[in-house]
Amino acid sequence: MFCEDLFTTGVAVQTGRVLAGVADHMKDHPEARTFLPSDAREPSQQEIVLTLQRSGAEVLLNYLPVGSKRAARMYAECAL
Repeated sequence: MFCEDLFTTGVAVQTGRVLAGVADHMKDHPEARTFLPSDAREPSQQEIVLTLQRSGAEVLLNYLPVGSKRAARMYAECAL
């Protein structure tokens, strides 16, 4: 488990857009943890906007890897 000491917040984590791709070194990481993209359908930009509006979100934390300019811009536009 990534973190055993999490408490219930009621926050739903949802699949987003993979606009910058996935680095090869993350697909076959030597440690026990690897990163693989979800098989779930990626939401459209409009679906992300609707999700933010419906949730009543006041803050969108944009924590993306260096070089993810396209993804960062899309999420900033969704928040605006």
